[in-house]
Amino acid sequence: MTKQKTGKSRHQSALLEWQFGDVAATERLVDRAAHGILLYAKEALSDDPYLRQAGLKNIRKIAEFAVAGEFALRDQASKAKKKRGTIEDGNGERFSMVAVVRDLVRKNPDSKPAELWPHFLSVLESRGLNPTETAAVNLRQDSIPSVDFDVAVSDRYPGGRRSVTLRSFGSTISQVKKKS
Repeated sequence: MTKQKTGKSRHQSALLEWQFGDVAATERLVDRAAHGILLYAKEALSDDPYLRQAGLKNIRKIAEFAVAGEFALRDQASKAKKKRGTIEDGNGERFSMVAVVRDLVRKNPDSKPAELWPHFLSVLESRGLNPTETAAVNLRQDSIPSVDFDVAVSDRYPGGRRSVTLRSFGSTISQVKKKS
């Protein structure tokens, strides 16, 4: 299913979802803002200075809300366009873990994950990600080889480090072999 372009900006076509107990409602952000402005316009046009001030204050809040919604949508658009599953190396280039594993599997098609593990570490080292081999402990208290390496700081990796275990590396190898 493809979404058809409406010719409107994302802000104008944005939807607000409201939840009142079991009842849910959806309306367009611009309609809600226009409704709020009309609601407080009577107060803003009042002869009473207190009502006029309150009406203008509420209209200002609604306008700020609508503008903030537009900026939030614009900010999200740039995040949504970024490729998922990619890592930025020391040179600022983006690459995917699957692409690295695919290259390793092509060069060594019959190798097992444990045999490809040192090659994986050398690829991370060559990309300037400073890999550190550790042993992760799972719920059964088994020691599983893992590697921590540098990545760009983001919401997903706030510490700027990512960890990959030998098991997840093996799963990725299995997926790559199935697809090829």
